[in-house]
Amino acid sequence: MKKITVLVLIVSLISLSHLSCATTTNQPNSESKFTLFTPISTEYPAVNNPKLAWTYHWPEDYDSVLEAMTAPCADNDGNCYFIGCNWYLYSLNPSGEVRWNKKDYYGNSSTKKILITEEGILAKSDALLNLVSFDGDIVWEHENVISDYSLSPNGTLFCFTNDNKLIGMDSNGKTMWSIDINMDSLFDLDGAFFDSNSNAYFLFIDWLPEKEKENSLYCILSVSPTGRISWQKELPHDRHNVIKEFLPNNTIQDTFLLAYTTEPYPETDEEIENHYKNERKSEKIIEAYNLDFEKIWETSNTKMGMYNNKYAVDQANKFYTVFNECDYNFKNAPLINSYLSCFSKEGTKVWEKTFDSSIATCPTFDNDHNMYLWIYGSDYNMCSMYPDGTFRWKLYLEHSIGCKFPIVLSPVGSIFTTSKYQSLMFCVK
Repeated sequence: MKKITVLVLIVSLISLSHLSCATTTNQPNSESKFTLFTPISTEYPAVNNPKLAWTYHWPEDYDSVLEAMTAPCADNDGNCYFIGCNWYLYSLNPSGEVRWNKKDYYGNSSTKKILITEEGILAKSDALLNLVSFDGDIVWEHENVISDYSLSPNGTLFCFTNDNKLIGMDSNGKTMWSIDINMDSLFDLDGAFFDSNSNAYFLFIDWLPEKEKENSLYCILSVSPTGRISWQKELPHDRHNVIKEFLPNNTIQDTFLLAYTTEPYPETDEEIENHYKNERKSEKIIEAYNLDFEKIWETSNTKMGMYNNKYAVDQANKFYTVFNECDYNFKNAPLINSYLSCFSKEGTKVWEKTFDSSIATCPTFDNDHNMYLWIYGSDYNMCSMYPDGTFRWKLYLEHSIGCKFPIVLSPVGSIFTTSKYQSLMFCVK
């Protein structure tokens, strides 16, 4: 009897050993085999005495006015990179001089972004994702067609492919893991963001086959940096009411916000004609969720207008929202007031500042928690505020007629912004 018991124990231990080995082997792929990207530092020094350093106009060989297609980004040396609507990828040195440019970037205009890492610049050319060195040389070109891509805080590159997969890529262009996202081939990715543990959150519309568009699903998908699907949930409101622009501009911690309108989707021609104004007249709702997509609080806004900008999250896990209140009882919808609001992660309104000029962007933060944003003031447009929302400084940036993207800070203390309806890049130091 003892011999049988010992034999059973030995067989059990061997089986457990094999199971453990199989589990290790079947993991997506060990990180030790790959080299993750190194994100550029987000430790931005404060800009205290701002002055216009330079203005760059492009394109030199076009007669038409072409805006920037992507937001600018900066490397650790203060060089600036962006793609213009002339399909050129530009690199400018800290003095605003062209270091190099490359043609035929943005083969796919649905993803208007570039990402910068210490290994180089990630950008698409002819639908293929390239890693371009800081000297303008192509380091690698990925063989698969990439429809969208996002970089996590730990350096994992999340890529959606045209064969309905989500892959994790390393800095050498190698696939670390690949998962089937189990959606119809016709789906639209509306946004992506990350938490501080590098978990990704993707918002998408899944156009269900053989059904009307009204029956299609608006979902949010959570994926770990190792390629594990944590959950996939349908949003609790009609997809037509989701405000797609209202997403975090930076990394979240343990809470994120989504915003919705309450105006029903129009069914008649008359309702369709008035829907734009009625939607802005209706109540807007902001809902806060934890990382398991459980709602923890909500707040409503009955003012006329729309949350047309992203929101920001600071290091203390407070949220900053921008809202321009306009009178949609008039044809040109004149501005009534604009609001910059600060909420705690529990949903308490910490403070709210009211302006008589439109706010163009959500804030960007430096190391001292100061904010930088664009407000169309009478005697200023770019400004910086203390964490309590009082002004540090105001600057009027001549020749700029707007701000297309949130203000970009660099690790060397430069500010980059590009205007609407103009081929101009501005640098403030």
